[in-house]
Amino acid sequence: MWYMTEERQLMLNVAKEFVEKEVKPMAMEIEKTHEFPTKLFKRAGELGFLGITVPEEFGGLGGDFTTLCLVCEEIAKSMPVLTVAMTAHSCLAGGLIKMLGTPEQKNKYLTPAATGDIVLACASTEGVGGSNQIEYTTRAVQDGDEWVINGSKVLISNIGVADAYVILAVTGEKVDPVTRSLMPELPDLKLANTSSNSDGMDLRPAASHSEIAVFPKMH
Repeated sequence: MWYMTEERQLMLNVAKEFVEKEVKPMAMEIEKTHEFPTKLFKRAGELGFLGITVPEEFGGLGGDFTTLCLVCEEIAKSMPVLTVAMTAHSCLAGGLIKMLGTPEQKNKYLTPAATGDIVLACASTEGVGGSNQIEYTTRAVQDGDEWVINGSKVLISNIGVADAYVILAVTGEKVDPVTRSLMPELPDLKLANTSSNSDGMDLRPAASHSEIAVFPKMH
């Protein structure tokens, strides 16, 4: 295939070995228990899969999305849920930090994310309007040196296990879809359980097998 370079083939070979020796033996157990595949996720970080598109200066491989897609496609053949966790971590949350984060944020979050030392999640979808940013109701208002977040998000991949969340919120009175600005320094959100935590995030059961994250005026 015209897109298969030597480097991509090497990564694909590593992915195939990973799937055969480690993913397939655990696939049925994960399907039955519905648990987050923590061990396999960490292993994916050790093999460099989580840092394929992360710049080398932040501990990644500095690769491209074609390579990442090849790896994820191979893993998804046996365990789709692991692929979802990996791409939510690397592409959604990690991608936003890579594109809009400050150098300090990239070093703080991308570096450990590239190796799987932390898990990232992206809180973007809302109950009304889905991922249509024009209809977002979650607000972030600056109060001194802090940002106060008020709103709710749904369908958050890696929720409950993530160490840090990238939250998409409206910061102005009018939404300009072409405006790009650096993300503010938001607090680290760590979840101790699946009900609530001291940072103000509340996880409430939804009608489906997911949860809703509510931010009641969280600083």
